[in-house]
Formats: sequence, C-alpha cells, structure tokens
Amino acid sequence: MSHGRLLLIFALLSVPLLTQAANVRQPLQPAAPYRFVADADHLIHASLYRNYSSQAANLEIAEVATDGTLNAWPDEVRSYTPENTQTHPGIWSFRSGLIRKGHTYEARATAEGTLDLEFLDVPTKDDAGKAVRAGMSWLIRSGNAWLSNQPRRGGISKEGQLQHPEARACIACHITQFTTRAYLTAEANGYPAEESQALDRMMDRIRDNPRPLYGHPGVNWARVIYSARTVSSRVPVLLAMHRESAGESIEQDRDAILGGARFLLLSDECGAGALRPEADGARPDVSGFEIGLQTWQTFQLAARLEPQNAKWPQQAACMERLLTAGKPANVIDAAWQLVALKRIGKPTAAAVSQLLAYQRPDGRFPLEFKGGAPSSDFISFHALYALAVAGHRGPAVDKLARYALETQRADGTWKGAPDYKGFDTPFRDTQFAVMALSELYPQPRRRAPALTSIPPQTSDAWRSGRREQLQSDLVARLARDSENAQPLIEALSATLDENLGQLREWQRSIRTPENQARVEQALRADSQREATLLAEALRSGSRTTRLRILSAMAAVVGTDGFVAHPRTGNDLDAPQILADEGAVLETTIAACLDPKDSELTAAAIRAGTALSDVLTPGFTLALLKLPPAFAPAIVEAYGEGRRGRLTLARGRAVNTELRATVRQILESQEPEKLAVVLPLLASLDVGEPFTWEPYLEGAMERLLMLRMDEQVLRAASVFPHIVDGPLMRSQVMDAMRAPDTGTVRAGVDVVLQRYVVNPNVVVLAIQFLNASNGVTRRLLLDSMDPARVAFRLDQVSAYSPPPVPMPLDTNLFSIPYVQEFVLASLRDSDPQVQAAALDLTQKYDRLRSVPAIRETLASLSSSPVPRTRLVSAALVHNQAPALAAEKLLDFDFFRDRIHPILQKPGPDGRSCAMCHASNARFPLRSDANANFAAVARKVDMASPADSLILVKPLLPGTTSDGDVFRTSHNGGERWPGRLSSAEYQVILEWIRGARENAP
Repeated sequence: MSHGRLLLIFALLSVPLLTQAANVRQPLQPAAPYRFVADADHLIHASLYRNYSSQAANLEIAEVATDGTLNAWPDEVRSYTPENTQTHPGIWSFRSGLIRKGHTYEARATAEGTLDLEFLDVPTKDDAGKAVRAGMSWLIRSGNAWLSNQPRRGGISKEGQLQHPEARACIACHITQFTTRAYLTAEANGYPAEESQALDRMMDRIRDNPRPLYGHPGVNWARVIYSARTVSSRVPVLLAMHRESAGESIEQDRDAILGGARFLLLSDECGAGALRPEADGARPDVSGFEIGLQTWQTFQLAARLEPQNAKWPQQAACMERLLTAGKPANVIDAAWQLVALKRIGKPTAAAVSQLLAYQRPDGRFPLEFKGGAPSSDFISFHALYALAVAGHRGPAVDKLARYALETQRADGTWKGAPDYKGFDTPFRDTQFAVMALSELYPQPRRRAPALTSIPPQTSDAWRSGRREQLQSDLVARLARDSENAQPLIEALSATLDENLGQLREWQRSIRTPENQARVEQALRADSQREATLLAEALRSGSRTTRLRILSAMAAVVGTDGFVAHPRTGNDLDAPQILADEGAVLETTIAACLDPKDSELTAAAIRAGTALSDVLTPGFTLALLKLPPAFAPAIVEAYGEGRRGRLTLARGRAVNTELRATVRQILESQEPEKLAVVLPLLASLDVGEPFTWEPYLEGAMERLLMLRMDEQVLRAASVFPHIVDGPLMRSQVMDAMRAPDTGTVRAGVDVVLQRYVVNPNVVVLAIQFLNASNGVTRRLLLDSMDPARVAFRLDQVSAYSPPPVPMPLDTNLFSIPYVQEFVLASLRDSDPQVQAAALDLTQKYDRLRSVPAIRETLASLSSSPVPRTRLVSAALVHNQAPALAAEKLLDFDFFRDRIHPILQKPGPDGRSCAMCHASNARFPLRSDANANFAAVARKVDMASPADSLILVKPLLPGTTSDGDVFRTSHNGGERWPGRLSSAEYQVILEWIRGARENAP
C-alpha cells in the first residue's frame, strides 16, 4: 500500500463521504466532523496535531451505522489510553484501532486542529516489516499526543484549562526517550521516518529540557523522577542519533551533549569503581550496564566535540574497563553488557552464551538468574535486542522473534504482563520489540515522503538557562500589560519553580559532598536573587502589579483556585523561595495585607507560603492581626498538612508583641483565630521561651478548662506547669475515652510525648498507660517508636528521684513501666491489642530480652487467631514467621469493610480504584475478588504497619520508613488523620487477623 499523504481541502460544514486508500492530513473543527469509508481492512493511527499552548482536546473515532447513528469502537480494537493518574480521562488526541472494509467512520474533535490519518496494514505474525512500522507509528504518535495535548502534570487536569508551561518541564522518560530511541534505532536500520515531524517535535522537547545545574558552570540537569545518571547519559546519545539521521552535525547540540557529559564527571562512575544501577520508578532499577554503555557513548561524543580535552578519552577508557570486567546481576545486565561489548568492539561469544543459558523453553527470558523466576516480555525483548545487535542468529533467536511477532497487538503495540513496570503501559515493551525486530530484519533505505506542515510547538524559552533575564522581563510585562495577564502569571510561576524534589535527586547522584554543597550554595544564592526581584516589584508596583506578582508566587495550575498543599507528582510543584536576607520579601508581602482590600490580602496570604521555611514570627504576627474573616484563608494556606509553615519563634528570641497577641486570642476565644494559633502552639517544644509568660500559660489553662478537644489538648501540652497539673490529667483521661479517633490520637500523643518520656511525672505516665484499652491501647503500642520518642534522662532530678528505677539509656523500652505495659498488652483479652503488642515485640530485640515477655510469647503460640499463633511461635524459636497472606486474610472482612474504601472518591474526586485501574504494580478493578488478591500482595503479614497498602496513602515521613521512594504516593495523602484515620485502622485490623464473623 502507499504510505504517501494526500491533503484534502473541502468545505468543513458539509463533509463529503470519501473512500480512503491514502493517508489524510486536513483541518478538523468541532463543528465539522470528517467521514470516510474504508477501502480495505486497515489499522489506522489517528492524530490531532495542535499547537502546544492550545486548550486540551479530545479526538474520537466512531463507526457510522447504516441508520446514521455513531457506535464507539469496540474495546478489542481500541488502543491504550494514558493512565488516570497522569491524564484526565476522556482527553486524548491520538487514537488507534482496526477499521473494516466498506464500513463508514467518523472523526470528531473537541477543539480545532489538524487531523492526520495513517492507514497501515494490519500487523501479521509473518511480516516483521509491517510489525516494526506499526510499532514505530504507534510510539511516535502516542508520545507526541501525550506531550503536546495533555502533558504529565501530577495534578488534577480538566478539560478547557490553559496549558501550564511547567507541565513540560519533566522529561517524561518513557514517553520521550523510550519512544525516540526505538524510532531512531528502526530508522538507522532502514525504516523510513514516516512521522518525521512528530519525531522532530519530540526531539525538540528533549533539547529544551536540560537546565544549568546550580554551582557547576557548563553542567546540565533535567526534571526527572530519580534516574539522573540514566538521563544525563542517554540524552546526548539520542541527540547525536537524531542529528546523524538527518545528516546534520552534532555540533548543533554541543551544549546539551557536553552538559550531560560534565554531569557524568560529577556522578563519577569511574571513581565509584563499579557500575551502579539506578532507580527509575519501577522494578528492576535501570541497569548499571545500560548507564555505563550510554556514559561511554557520551564520553565518545564529548571527545569529538572537544578533541583537545584529554579527560574524555580517559573517562571513556575507564568505562570500557568497567563494562568489560563487570559481573551482571540479572538478565537485563547481561543483555546490556552484550550490547556494550559489541559497540566497544570486544569479543561477544562468551556473553552470548551466558545470556542464552537463561532462555526458557518457550523462547522467553526471566529477570533473575535463579531457576523458577517468571519470564517477562519486557525482559525477553531486552535479550532479543542484545542478541540482534551482537549479530547472533539461530534457533534460539528465531524462536523469540516468532514469539514477538505473534504477540504484537492489533494496534501495533506490545504489552505483556505488567511485571517490572511502574505503570501498565505499552511503551517499554513496544520500545524493545521495535528495536530488536528492526535489528533482526533491517530494510533497504528509502526516503520518507515530504509532509505538509503541522502546527509547531512553542519554545520553552522560560527554562532555567535563561531564567534571570526572563524573570526580569516577565515582571516588567506584568507591570505594563493591561490584558491577558494570566499566561504571564503562569509563566513567571513556572520560572520560580525548580521542583526541589527532582533537583535533590541530581544532588544525591553527585559523588562528593563538596560538589553537592556547591549546588546548594548556588541554588540559595539564586533564590535570594529571585526574592530581591520580587520584593522590588511588590514595593514599587501598582496594586494590579502586586496582585499579579503575589498570584505567581502561589500559582498551582491544574486545580480549581489555590490549593495550599497541592498534589505533587512528576513535575508539578509550587514556587518556593529558599532565602530572604533581612526578610525583605516577607516584609513587602506583609505590606500587601490590607483588610480593606480582601482580594489583595488573600493573595498575600497565599504568596507567603512560597517562603515557608524562611518566614519569621513577624509574618505570623501580621496574619494574626488581620480581622477574623481572613482566618479561613490562613488555615487553608498554613494549616496542618498544608503548604505554608508559620512560626511563633526562631531560636531563643521571642517576639513579645506576638506573644501578647496569642494570649489575647486565647482569652477572646475567637474560633477562627484559635484555628490558626492552637496548631502553632502545639508545634513548639516543651519549655520553649515563648511559653514562659505566666499570663499566656494562664490563658491556655482557662481555655483547657472550658473545652477539651484535639487542638486545645495538644497546644496545652507544651506548657510544663499545665502538664504537671490535675486539670491536664483529667482532660487527658477524657481524651483517651473520647468517641472520635482524632481526640483519642491527641491524648495518646500527649501521653507519649509529655508523660512517658518524662521521669518527673512517672506516676501519671503509669496511670495513663494502665487506663488505656481497646483502640487507645493499640494506638499507644503502634506509636511507641524509639526512633521518634526518646526517654528524657536530662530531666531526672537528683534531689527528688523518680519513684521507680530509671534506665541507663534513652531507649523507651528500657523503662520498666513501659515493659510492664507491653507485657500486659500481650496478655490482653482483645485480640487486636495482643496483635499490636506482638508486632512491637517482634520488631525490637530489647523487648524480647525481658524474661516475662518471652514466657508470654510461648503461651500465645496456642492463640485461636492464626496470625498471632504463627508469629509468636516463630519468635519463640527465633525464626522468621511463614505467613501466607491470602490464606490468613479474611475475604468477607475485606469485601464488606475494605473494598468500599478503595472505591470511595478522595478529596480530589478520584478513588484508589480509578487511579490504579491501569497501574501495573497495584492494579485495582471493580471486582472484590480480584482486588483482594491485589491488596494481599501489598500486605506485610510479618510487620503489618509496614504494608504498602498502609504507608502509601500517607505522607512520606509519617511512618518510620525512611525509604521515600518506597513510600511516596503520586495520589498524595488519602486519609485525613493518617495513622488514626478510620481507613488506616480498619485495614490494620484486617492484616492483624480480624474476621468479619469472628465469635
């Protein structure tokens, strides 16, 4: 068939019915759908090309029935659409599927664009050329649609919003690098670039992404989740492949290539002495051999650009030694080592034999070298590519190639089982299948047809390489432009956001602390420059200018209005100022707090969140002096879990006016202002100078007497004399018996943080522990973490020693009355209390060394609760418990009490099941049986509180698990109250053995 394109011009409001045999590129408008009749059975790839800055658009293809009604493509011929965590459902500008001869179809779009229809032969298992071309087309079109129409944002995106330039900042590895690497590899093997314009657009995205690394001139970094070494080594290789495919010089990408190479000098694989893998958001990590090969290639490119620089060939030689001598840890390592040996020019026979030794009878490969490891398409196509590059041919390769051709899907993609993926998308599998098959079955070179123009993407002129001048220009334009300010506000906000989480990954990848520190020093110096620029604009600008500047400082695009603590994902972060010498910017923001101008004041309240860690008590005072009507806006911006962080004290100095204002608020009991002040008091350490004023303490005690709730209890507990008094004892007792878990949690925290650790109030601590039961006792046990709570030896008084023996260390579990509490809990009649105490005992050797606890564990080995019985028996015999989740977990309890949690929409309107519908590592459906199995795989039966189903929906740092990669959650915090939330507690009960119909 012909792969040429035909530009069709006709009246859009009365579309003629056309029989299609050639590809189409033509304008498309919402009011003018395009209809055609298929001349044969085809695979079609339909794209709506549009300028990047346009509103998001959706493209749909429907079959026209004989009566004129439209029928959606059946599911079996429709292609993958992006997962819900990244793209708002129903907005996708690329569609692929099968059409049938003689049937009529209609293309509709929700916004104006250029419709491009490519009619492809349906892939078959006996034609590798068709398979590669279909895979190439799908990758480049799907990737381009993802980037240009609805970029990865990490937040809630909605139809009709302006595109935020920040959204393009993340390099989006799977979409850009995987797609272009496959496409360029196939082109190098003779397959023409039919989608050369889409390829150019995607390569421009990659070229625009590098940003100057602070403190290191000539070094680049890029927005990416993890994978700093992977990206800095791969991007130069891709740029060179693209230039050379077009017959151009790599000199045109000199800065980007050398910027990546210089970062690799800082990460210093040679200095590390070994090839290191790297996290990329999925498992397994990126192979150290892949990074090593790309690093070797990048150093070779740098040597071509700087032939006089001796360090490049020296570094390349070092990488060559590491690649040659390294020992693969898995099949992917072995595959990339084989590719590296071939590229370097070393013998490959031994590496080929080593790789083939792990091939399974069906032709596929596992990841692990050990026997019994499951095979995976993703791993297998890695191996096929490596064998093809090495030039190895034979029955083993033929078998795997046949498997690849037989498993290609009708839309042109490959998508095997979701092992070793973060999200269940076709990009990984399709990439390696296209690369492998194009290497195995190269084509005679022919030129791709010339294409009519498609809309260009706008330039990323705002990226950090030009930030200083751009920010000055934007501030000046905001001061003089009378209309269309919103795009300028968003652009300025984007330049202020460096997404510190992603930048920190690059810092951590730098090998020496000295070079890491240079990044931090320069970053903070640049932040001070920004603070000075913004302060001057606020000081000298008109009201309109000030309102615009303040809005840019707090901009969170992708949500309705301002969200003080936005969901953060791949590339969306709000501006953050890290330095403000002399509080100059803070002062100019505070000057905008005008009670007579509610709009400007609200903007100033929000803008202050950009300073957070550098705010002073003076800003807190300025907010508290506002009328009560502004209190909800302050809570929204600075409340618990929100973005902003106010402070009552910095160091030992106390703002006496602020302390008097806080006292006045406590005395007046204004509800709105109490909502701001009480959490601020609770955040203070016990005995801080701020709490020394007797009148402030008296006001707090009077409030405690009048009302006992979570906020008041926490705030009162920072005053030492209140903690020692009888009123606090009564209120804590009441809190531990309260019907709501929030107040119970506050009581538990106060007991642990103010009483149990304080040797001067031992009697009270013992009373509180002994009075606890049920949920309260479980919360106490689950909160006893020596890493977070330490015994205060510094408070022991030699003149009035405590009435019980004191430990010689600060370990919570060295305290006799804490040991007695755990022992009593192991003997409790409540199975859930027993389980909580058992988990604590299992986790800490210090508890298991207590003779009475060891004896009690032996008695629990006959418990009627299966999990308790197995865990205690294992502890008695010093063995790891053998716990099969699906056998021990109760399905009825899951179906009735946990499955509804997964289906319930959260604060962002999305349920766990919605966002995880296409997640490979944790797929959720509407079926309780399927979800029971999925959740069981995310449960740690030996240590329930460490189960991913529990720690993921919390904010990283809520648990003692320091692995941020493991505990971070693109869905953000899901359960208000966190550890004390009803959702958390009911799931924890289930893991610990709760049954729906327990006797």
